[in-house]
Amino acid sequence: MDMDNPLLSHQVEAVNSLSRSFHQVTVVTGKKGRCEVSKNVTVISTDWQVGNPFLNAVRFLRVAVPVLKNSDVVFSHMTEVQTFLLSPFTKALRKPHFLWYAHAHLSKFLIPSYLMIDGFVTSTSGSFPLKLKKVFKIGQAIKSEDFYVPVKSMNERKKLCHLGRFDSSKGISEIILATYSIKNLFQNVTLTLVGTASNEHQSAYASNVRKLADKINQDKWIVFEEAIRREIVIDFLMKHDVFVHAYKGSLDKTLIEATFAGLPVVTINHEYLRIFGTWSGCEINNVSLTAELQFLMNFEENNLRKELNRRQHIALTRHSLDSWTTKLSKLLVDSIQMKDSV
Repeated sequence: MDMDNPLLSHQVEAVNSLSRSFHQVTVVTGKKGRCEVSKNVTVISTDWQVGNPFLNAVRFLRVAVPVLKNSDVVFSHMTEVQTFLLSPFTKALRKPHFLWYAHAHLSKFLIPSYLMIDGFVTSTSGSFPLKLKKVFKIGQAIKSEDFYVPVKSMNERKKLCHLGRFDSSKGISEIILATYSIKNLFQNVTLTLVGTASNEHQSAYASNVRKLADKINQDKWIVFEEAIRREIVIDFLMKHDVFVHAYKGSLDKTLIEATFAGLPVVTINHEYLRIFGTWSGCEINNVSLTAELQFLMNFEENNLRKELNRRQHIALTRHSLDSWTTKLSKLLVDSIQMKDSV
């Protein structure tokens, strides 16, 4: 719960949005930073420390179990470890318990938790690694009013950008090479990459990518920048023409944010392509980043504007914070009523 965290500041938005549907909300979090929450929200930090699993578990349960006894429903947000720890208690006390998990990686804690909790909540089918009955798909939770911008003139498509962790899973090297491959035809193209590596191992990857970039970056058309605060993401997007993305896992929030902002999104992410389609018209299993870029660059402007407006409409109806909150609140409230009726 930290509004200044470049990756997780949206957690505060999610809590405040959900709090409108409940009389009282208590958030048990691993870390608490700058955190402006609604009056009916209490935030308690367990001071979760990486590398101290036993102490972390004790601290978490010492805080969470007393809170649980006075709660009607439990919602865990991308915290599969804490869900696993708490699930025996929610099961014993007959408290409805749901875990939001939107990641293609299969955590070892999911299957044992499945036996104890009431269900998993995720964004899309491919954003959850298992095919299970108790999985509820409700879209992403993007605060549309912070990102929506009417589609602008698309004469310029030279300022390409990417926003996200500087990790190998994000395909940063693939983005650079795909952009480089179209430089012969579109010489004014530039690429700005914003993001910071998530750990020391990924820092080594980032260093290697920068060395690769140096070999083809004599005229400085590639720019690397550190991660930025969430509240200035829209300003960054508005300075660019195209959002390029190469993560193959779950549906990234940045993809929807860029779509809200009216930018053409070029990606090989299957979850995004299933919802919005490709630029090339080819099957998503055969899509390539280079081909998608080439097709976008040659798209007729009026057709491009129509397509971007269509994508914005889909994003608004399926992936806004309001839509996400409505669906999730109904799921949680219904689970309380169901338990009370048994």
